[in-house]
Amino acid sequence: MFSGSCCASVKCFRILFLLLVFSVLATLAAAQTTDSWTGTTGVWSDTTQWNNGVPTTGEQIVIGTAVANSTDDFNLAIGTLTLSNSADALTIADGVALNVGGTINNSGSISLASAGSNTYLQITGNISLTGTGKITLGSTGPNYITGASGLGTEILNSANTIQGVGNIGNGAMGFVNSGTVIANSSAGNLFVNVSAANFSNSGTLEAVTGGNLTIQGPANSFTNYNGSTNTLTSGTYTANGGNIYF
Repeated sequence: MFSGSCCASVKCFRILFLLLVFSVLATLAAAQTTDSWTGTTGVWSDTTQWNNGVPTTGEQIVIGTAVANSTDDFNLAIGTLTLSNSADALTIADGVALNVGGTINNSGSISLASAGSNTYLQITGNISLTGTGKITLGSTGPNYITGASGLGTEILNSANTIQGVGNIGNGAMGFVNSGTVIANSSAGNLFVNVSAANFSNSGTLEAVTGGNLTIQGPANSFTNYNGSTNTLTSGTYTANGGNIYF
């Protein structure tokens, strides 16, 4: 009896183990699925615009047609995000949160289009924003690029141009800039408002045409600024018809 019971228990364990393995593999496979935009102008919820149907959680999203004008019209957490060409555009619609958990390779344009509701490009983990593209925070707001956890531990490493009116960090993200951050609208401020994960700049910070760029964060969180000597180190700082506030 004891031997039979032991054998049955081992068999049950093996079955449960195999079920667990299959479940993990299925989850990983789903997370690695690539969904590519095949349309021209349209919304993400339109299944006919994609090669793999409406995007789902964890998928790798590629917008790579020669000319694309896509709009994310619903909340979604994805893996990587790629805009392959200079004429590829992604708009995050009013009130929508797009959460990216992997590299953002942007050679096109990403726009946050708040019309009064909080609109987010969120990151999970430490994320690289690569490519020669632009992220535009709309002139009406509120538009945010920020960490998804709310703990302030995420860090965005950006080589893109980020411009417009809105908030980079919102007190919930660190920021490393090797690209360009430019306040180029007189409609409101562009804030770099980081968490204790800090802000460092080896790129360009610029304010033009009546724009105001405001750097905020915990004490000593702007690593390029020496409060004792009131001096800046590394990077380029240009106020040409606008203002940069620390």
